Amino acid sequence: MDFGYVDYNAKYDDSLVWPVRGGQCGHSVISGSVTNNDSEPANEPLVNATVTIKGQPYTTDATGNYKSGNLPPGPYTVTVTKPGFVDQSASATVVAGQPTTVNISLVPLPITVTKIESDQPKSRYFLPDHTLNVTFTSTIDWNGHDPVTVKFVTSKHTYPKTTANNTAQKQLDVGTEFSTCETLKVVAKSNDGTKSPEKKADFLMANQAPLFFAPPYGAVVFTGSPVTYNVNLSLTSSLIDWISPAKLIPADVPVFGNTNLSFSFRPELAFKFDTSNGKASYDVKIAEESVKNELQALYYKRNQPAGLFTLLEGVKRAWQGGQFGIKSMADFGFGGISAKYYPHVKIDSQFNSVSCQADISAWDNTGNVGIAGQAEFSRTLQRFVMVGPVPVPWFVKYKFGLAADLLWNVTAALNNGNLEGSATFGPYASGTLGVGLNDLLALDGTLTGKVEATYTLPTTLNEAHWKVEASIKATALLFSWNLANFGPWQGSTGPLPFYALAAGMSGAGVTGTIPTPIPRDYLSAANAGQFLRAPAYTLRTFDQASTEPYSVAVTPIVTSVFPLSDSFLSSSGSSVNLLYVNDNASRTANNRTMLVHSTFDGTAWSAPQSVADDGTVDFHPVSLTFNDGTVIAAWE
Repeated sequence: MDFGYVDYNAKYDDSLVWPVRGGQCGHSVISGSVTNNDSEPANEPLVNATVTIKGQPYTTDATGNYKSGNLPPGPYTVTVTKPGFVDQSASATVVAGQPTTVNISLVPLPITVTKIESDQPKSRYFLPDHTLNVTFTSTIDWNGHDPVTVKFVTSKHTYPKTTANNTAQKQLDVGTEFSTCETLKVVAKSNDGTKSPEKKADFLMANQAPLFFAPPYGAVVFTGSPVTYNVNLSLTSSLIDWISPAKLIPADVPVFGNTNLSFSFRPELAFKFDTSNGKASYDVKIAEESVKNELQALYYKRNQPAGLFTLLEGVKRAWQGGQFGIKSMADFGFGGISAKYYPHVKIDSQFNSVSCQADISAWDNTGNVGIAGQAEFSRTLQRFVMVGPVPVPWFVKYKFGLAADLLWNVTAALNNGNLEGSATFGPYASGTLGVGLNDLLALDGTLTGKVEATYTLPTTLNEAHWKVEASIKATALLFSWNLANFGPWQGSTGPLPFYALAAGMSGAGVTGTIPTPIPRDYLSAANAGQFLRAPAYTLRTFDQASTEPYSVAVTPIVTSVFPLSDSFLSSSGSSVNLLYVNDNASRTANNRTMLVHSTFDGTAWSAPQSVADDGTVDFHPVSLTFNDGTVIAAWE
C-alpha cells in the first residue's frame, strides 16, 4: 500500500509538495487477457499479442495476460494487435485507486486450405477394395498464423501431419481408406488454435462396378496417367444361360420340328476403369489387341454380303496362328448338337456421381452381348451292294448346319435383371442318296431344308420362314450335271401359320444338259493348299466316363485343302507317313488330282512329294509303313 507523512506545523500553500513513497496518489492500472475468438478449444490465450495504451506497448505473457503501468485517472483506449488477427480496440476508464480490467477477444484472420493435389492429378474416381497408393499434397494460406498441424481426414482415420511451412503431404491407400461417395478432407490448425474450414479433394470413391464384385479375378494392374484399372475377369458362372421354350419350332416344319435352342456364354472378360471419367468397360478376352480389333471390325460388317463368312475366316486364321482363345467362344446348341460361335461383348458402365445425393442407380449401363457364326456337320458313307455277281456302289450323304446371330441388350439385364434382345437363327439340313462313287461317277438325289427365324428375346417368335427343295444330279469325274429341281415347298409364321403358303413344284424336270466343272472355290482362299511342315500343336484334354483322362494335340497340317483329299496316315515304330490327294492346277483337267506323300520325324513333316504321275487322276490312297521307313502305297 502507499503511505507518507505530514508536517502539521506547515501552512497550506498551493506550492506545497506531498511526498509519497511507493507510488503516486490516485493512479491505477489496466490489466486483462487476450484470447482467440475462434479457436479449438475455445478462447485459447494469445501469447505475444501487443496491447497499446496511450502509446505505451505491453506484451501478453504465456497465459495471454497483460498489465499496464500506473495510469492517472481518466478515459483510455486499449488496442490489441497480433499477426493473423483483426486489430481490436476497447474503451476503459481508470478510477483512482481502483484497478481496471479489460479482456479482449481477437477475431482471427481466416486460415485457408487453398488446394489439394495428388500424384494422379487427372483421376476423379476410384474403385473400392483394391490397393492404390496415392500421395496427396495440401497447400495452406496461414494468413499470418504460425503453422503447426494439417489433418488428412479419410472415412476410416484422421492423420495429423506437423508442418512449419505452407504445405503438408500424406500418402493414402484410396482403395481401403474411403467409403462409397466419400473423399479426402483436409483441415489446417495454427499454433494459436485457429482452424481452417474443411477442404474436400476433387475425387469420389465410386460404387463397386457391375460384374466386378466377386473372385476369382486376376490381380488389378494399374497403368497410365490418369490411372486405369485393368483386370481379367474369369466368371464363376455363365454370363448368359438361355434355353428356348419347348417345341420352339412347330412339329409340322420338316426336319426341324419340335426342337429348341440353347445358348451358354461364360467368357473371360477384360475389364477397364478410367479414373478420369468414371467409365468402366468390359470386352471379351479372345485375342491379342491387334487381332481383336480386326475381328471386331469384321463382326460389325457381318450383315453385309459374305460378311459372316469373312468373319469366320478371320477367326479361323487367328486360331490357326495361336492368336485366338477358343475357350471364350460361345456354346450354341440345336437339336442335341453343340458348336462354338464368335462372341461379342461390349458393355460400358458410367458411374453416376449424382447417385451419391439421390436414391438412383450408381451406374448407367449400356451395351450388348452376342454371338455370330455358322457351324456345319457333314458325313459321307460309301457302300457296295451285290446285285447278283456284280458289286454296285452306293452312297449316302447328310449335312446339318446352323447360322446364328444373337444380340442381347445388357442395359436392362444389368439394371433390372431382365434379358432383352433380338436373334436370328438359320438351321439347315440336307440328305443325299446316290448310286455310284461319290463325287466321281454317280447319280444322286438330294433333299434340302432350311429355316430362318427371328426372335425378340427371351421367348417371343416374331416370324419364321421355311423352305424345302429337291434335286437330281449326275457327276462324272470333274464335271457335274444338274438334271432336275423340285420345289421349293415353303411357308412362314408370324401373321400366318407355317402351312399358310401353298406348297408346289417349280421347274420339275430336266434343267440342263451342259456339264459344269465341280467348283474349286477353295483355290481362291488365303494360303490355299499351304503345307505346315512344323505346326504348333495345341494340347486339349478330354475326360471319359470310365477311363483316365487323356490329352490330344491338335493342329492343321494343310490349309484350304482340296475337298476330296482322301488323307491316309500309317505308321510303324517311329516312322509316320501321310498320303493325301492334292489339286495341281498346272496339270490338265484329266490329271489335276495328284497323290502326294510326306513323312514325320517327330518334329516336322517333310515337303510333300508327288508319288507318281501316270497321266490320270489319283483317288483313295492307302498305305502300309514298315519299321525301316519303307512305305507301300496303293490308290485308284
